[in-house]
Amino acid sequence: MTPEHLPTEQYDAQLAEKVVRLQSMDGAVF
Repeated sequence: MTPEHLPTEQYDAQLAEKVVRLQSMDGAVF
């Protein structure tokens, strides 16, 4: 499933959610 198949805001929301989960697990990774 590629970004073109998703609404932009939905894609951004999923991306942000992944980032939040990574940060909450590992602390600030980036």
